[in-house]
Amino acid sequence: MITINEERFPPQIQHNWDNYFDSIVSRIKDDTLRMVTDEALKYASSHFKYGWSGHKGGDHKYGLYKHTKATCDVAILIMECSQDFLKIDSDIVFAGSVLHDIGKGFDNHPKTGAEYVRGIADRVGSNGKVKATIKVIERHMGIYGKDKPKSVEERIVHVADYIASRIY
Repeated sequence: MITINEERFPPQIQHNWDNYFDSIVSRIKDDTLRMVTDEALKYASSHFKYGWSGHKGGDHKYGLYKHTKATCDVAILIMECSQDFLKIDSDIVFAGSVLHDIGKGFDNHPKTGAEYVRGIADRVGSNGKVKATIKVIERHMGIYGKDKPKSVEERIVHVADYIASRIY
């Protein structure tokens, strides 16, 4: 059972969470991917919003909020710096950076997260961008995971996640 320590997880985090991630989701142009991403966030476990996370037993001060926000911010920065010489699907990076740790708190969180989003896509709708985002979730751990990133979007989210994990 997960309990929330109010000192570590103040109530304003929920408000910040909703506003920030709503702004990222609203940038997704593809209707189906935006709907799947929104549904995945809406029904995510409380562990995803408030639970512990981190590498090698560490934790993030405010659960996954700051880590996921930092991952999104770094991914956006990488996209902006690379757009002149790389073909990047920003929709997939937006959705992938928001959802990359959606399975956190469960065994094999990349696979669990991908299965969770795949289940929502089966109910809401799917297309190539949704399938590519599921691959981002499955492969975001890079050399630390089972499946290595292959596409440019998968690599961007992996690098952004790695950098964010060293900050938050």
